[in-house]
Amino acid sequence: MKNLILFLQDNNGIKLVVSGTSMIPALHPNDEIMVAKKPQYDLGDVVVFYYKNNSLLVHRIVSFSNERYICKGDNSYRLEDIISEQIIGRVEYINGRKTILLSNKTIFLSYLVGKEFNKNRYDIILTKNSEIYKKYIESYQNDLKN
Repeated sequence: MKNLILFLQDNNGIKLVVSGTSMIPALHPNDEIMVAKKPQYDLGDVVVFYYKNNSLLVHRIVSFSNERYICKGDNSYRLEDIISEQIIGRVEYINGRKTILLSNKTIFLSYLVGKEFNKNRYDIILTKNSEIYKKYIESYQNDLKN
C-alpha cells in the first residue's frame, strides 16, 4: 500500500485497469485510467481509494466536509464515508481522454440516491423506482449530451 502511494507522489501518476461496473457509463471494465495524487479533492472528482478490506474502489466524490469525503459509484447505490488518507489519487484520464465531469445537480442527485438506498434498507428495486433515482438518471443523461 505505501509503495503505491509513494510511486504516485514521486511520478505524478500511475495507470490502472478498471474492473467492475459501479462507474458505468463513465468507466467500463478494462478501461485504463491515469491516477494522480492531488493536494486536495473536490466535489465531482473521480477518485481511487482504499476501502474496508484494503480493496481499491474508483468512485465519485458526492459530498465532503473537512477531511471526510462521501463517495458513490455513478452506477451504484451505496455511499462510502472515507478520509483523505484513504485516497490514492484523482482519475485524470480514461483511455487517454479527460474524465467525464458531471453537473453539481447530478452529483447532488447521486448523493440523494445513496441516501434513498439507505432509507430503503438497501433495497435496489425500491431505490430504482424512486423519484430521486429517476431524476438522477435524467440529469446524468443530460450531462452526457452536453
